[in-house]
Amino acid sequence: ITPKSTLPEYIRIGRLKALSDVTIPVLFPINSKNFSGITLLYSNNENKREVLNQMQYIAIDLLKQLNPDMLRLSFVDIGFDTSFPYLCALEIPQVKFIDKREDLYLEIEDLYAHARYISTKCLQFTYPDLATYNQEAQYKEAYRFLFIPEKLSGLFKESYLEKVTMLIRDGWKYGI
Repeated sequence: ITPKSTLPEYIRIGRLKALSDVTIPVLFPINSKNFSGITLLYSNNENKREVLNQMQYIAIDLLKQLNPDMLRLSFVDIGFDTSFPYLCALEIPQVKFIDKREDLYLEIEDLYAHARYISTKCLQFTYPDLATYNQEAQYKEAYRFLFIPEKLSGLFKESYLEKVTMLIRDGWKYGI
């Protein structure tokens, strides 16, 4: 597969075992104005490990499908144990691990500033979203993904929840 510079219509998020010997890929539309993120829930530590592995799987699938210059992946990894051991071991320049709350707040500020930059410098009321802009532009802007393995309410200060909510709701327009 040759990586490309446009966001794929769908991303594979796993496989569904249909019959004893048949598996079907599970696809999720990500290149859509209706996309505001994927929520994977867990109920215990065993399920949490499965969810964290699934996040890594999604990231690796994105890395396979997109040109590396077109992708920035950030993983919130606050705590003693690394939540993303496979990606940590790969040491990929496009993958960043955020292991301090202060760095998480800086990441949210950076994503918010990036959204404003895309809105004013790229979209300029001419393009509806970054995906459309990137299809026509000579200089393309990278897509950014933020993987958060914890509940938002316990992770962010009250003052950041509004920005995080905006990024979740409208980030698709700006490639976030």
